[in-house]
Amino acid sequence: MPLDSRYEFLLVLMFLGVAFLLFPDMVVACARAPKPTVLQANNDSDVVVIARAISVEKLSDESQKPMIGTLVTSTTMEVEKVYKGNLRVGDTMVFWPRQRHTLHLGLL
Repeated sequence: MPLDSRYEFLLVLMFLGVAFLLFPDMVVACARAPKPTVLQANNDSDVVVIARAISVEKLSDESQKPMIGTLVTSTTMEVEKVYKGNLRVGDTMVFWPRQRHTLHLGLL
């Protein structure tokens, strides 16, 4: 590593260290929120079920992967057990990706 690159690296590292010491709120703002407990997640949910995938539709393997990062276009799930909500055993749900790491639900 050339001498100039080392000095640049140390300068940037020192700048970031001083910035984090002077502005700790910035560091906290970047932290991830804690995961809710199972009880909290259950209380915050409208529907809690056990379901199994009965079909998956996806683009062909030769297709270019879309912006959402998956070739799966939809997954159909069948409800096997209901813990909370107004679904019944045997109802089907369709999930399809809208954005990276999110799903949209449609009931059939």
